[in-house]
Amino acid sequence: MADVQRELTGERSSYPWPTKAINPCPFLVDSILILFGSYPGEPTLGRYLRIAIEEQVLSIPTFVTTFLQAARSATFHSPATLDILCKVVLDAHDASDSPALGSILLAKMPPLSIFATIHDAVVLLKTAFTFPTSSFHELTTSASELLILLISCASDFSQLTTGQAMNYWNDITELQQMPLEPHIRQVLDNFTFSLSLVLGDDAKINREAQMMHSIQMSLGNKTDSLAPASEYEITTFCLFFDNLVRPAASSRGVQCS
Repeated sequence: MADVQRELTGERSSYPWPTKAINPCPFLVDSILILFGSYPGEPTLGRYLRIAIEEQVLSIPTFVTTFLQAARSATFHSPATLDILCKVVLDAHDASDSPALGSILLAKMPPLSIFATIHDAVVLLKTAFTFPTSSFHELTTSASELLILLISCASDFSQLTTGQAMNYWNDITELQQMPLEPHIRQVLDNFTFSLSLVLGDDAKINREAQMMHSIQMSLGNKTDSLAPASEYEITTFCLFFDNLVRPAASSRGVQCS
């Protein structure tokens, strides 16, 4: 911690502890993220970011978009670091007492930029599930809550091209195979349904046929020895089938039990 404090406040640092007297600096986030690369999960850096946001040295939207883009890099694949960064956003949003659009994202942010940021958050949550569970961080929870907030900012799906909608649909469909909390899954179900309206029937049928073929190939490769399909394979297929049929049925007014 002492090394981090010297980095932040010592002679080598360009940024003393943030105060309102300091003009906002576009490079502040980058500098802190670089330090996180050297000091993974360091609480002092999290406190520095919180103070910077509270003192309006750093805007929440700038921090959100920058951190989510950086989180794609293996340099930041420390679950403790990513959990701290997610919680900085969540706490700042709670303190703002404002809707997510206007708090964690700019109110006038272009729709396509909003979807790109949501996609970054989807990638982050998928990454979170690759880490071993730990009592020292709650990354899957904090990343899920951040994703929910960002999805609430999306409203104008008409700006998406079929290709963009397909890419987002693919990634979220993969995410839906993870052990998500029910309220997270419901938000993702609603979001994929909105994406399916952009895709149209032909694109959905082609993509669903490709996914079915991939699953069949996967099951075939694993059962060449005539061994019965595992419980995991059966569960995966059922989840996929439910995701395939339920949105189509709902759009036609059919209730699935």
